[in-house]
Amino acid sequence: MEGASWAVMALVGLSQPIFWAFLIFAASYAPVAGDVVAIFVPALCSVMVFEGFGKPLILLSSLLVIGFVVGKIIQPRMQGVRLNLDPVLVLMSLAFWGMPMGATGAFLSTLLTAAAMAMLAQFKTTRWLDVLLSNDGNPYPTKPRRILRRKCVPVWPETGN
Repeated sequence: MEGASWAVMALVGLSQPIFWAFLIFAASYAPVAGDVVAIFVPALCSVMVFEGFGKPLILLSSLLVIGFVVGKIIQPRMQGVRLNLDPVLVLMSLAFWGMPMGATGAFLSTLLTAAAMAMLAQFKTTRWLDVLLSNDGNPYPTKPRRILRRKCVPVWPETGN
């Protein structure tokens, strides 16, 4: 989110876009409140810098779109592939661990879910639950997987004609 947001802030003309990108980077570690800070603080400060509301609205809408795409699509997919977690499970674990433990549980939700899956895979009686929660149905992936799935194009052998 930081790279794309830096480019948007530089295009809009907001001063110190590297500082704002660092603020967005630091705030993104907090699960829910961090996204709000990362999106609305630069937009609110741009209201004070620019004369009209055109550039702040462009900045706010751009940061909202970037934040949504990165936070709800790209990051859960990347975490799910690397940790063999279903992307929907990554989002559900945020709510599951965030309810009893608050912000700390939300911050550690993916790690706690991956640890729980590792423990579930060790026992025959709970392995079915681990298979259900895993991304590909295999609690122990044997080959590294790509984040984006590419279709394999068959290579036809030379016919020699």
